[in-house]
Amino acid sequence: MRAVRTDELAYRVAVAELPRRAVLGDGPDAVRIAGGVLEAEGVTVVARPWLRPDVVADAAQAPARSVLVECGAASGEVEELLRDAVGWARELAGGPLDIVECRATARGILARLEGARSGATVLLARREGGSSWLRALALDTTRTEVVIEHPGALATVERTDANGVHRSPARYESAERLALRRLLDALDDDVRTTDLDDLEHDSRLAAHVLGLVRAG
Repeated sequence: MRAVRTDELAYRVAVAELPRRAVLGDGPDAVRIAGGVLEAEGVTVVARPWLRPDVVADAAQAPARSVLVECGAASGEVEELLRDAVGWARELAGGPLDIVECRATARGILARLEGARSGATVLLARREGGSSWLRALALDTTRTEVVIEHPGALATVERTDANGVHRSPARYESAERLALRRLLDALDDDVRTTDLDDLEHDSRLAAHVLGLVRAG
């Protein structure tokens, strides 16, 4: 049983949903949660609702030759959505990426990225009204499409191959419960996560793209 220290309602609900593994409390070994970052005993998990690891596992079963990630960002969500769009490009391409080119208009951003195995394009449109959305497409012998229609929406993952179209089951677990469960699993199995490295990669590229756009 692991103590969890948090004042955030969604995580308190997550603790209640894992009664055999977690309890609200404090102490030197307690899980600490702040701003979507969960940490205990040197292990860190980052909750990223636009880039859920369970949805990634359904979609990124093998590196693709070509990746396209499109998204529409509502006001105030451009940096977060661009960061997680880069994350989807990294996951579907199968590894780290570098910026090849980026362009911008008054309404959007285009970034071409390149990895060791494949290339990726990220397109972001700024939305004056309505909610944010994200769509990722990976092309290889299998065509994989991921659609998240708005914040908090269930992601749909469809894979098309020679045998037809296969839709992955919907993931109903909350992002907070998933993050807490992942941290508890990592602690139990003595596994170090890559969440911080992945976040640093995605944040760095997104910030660089935005910097180039603003400078241009």
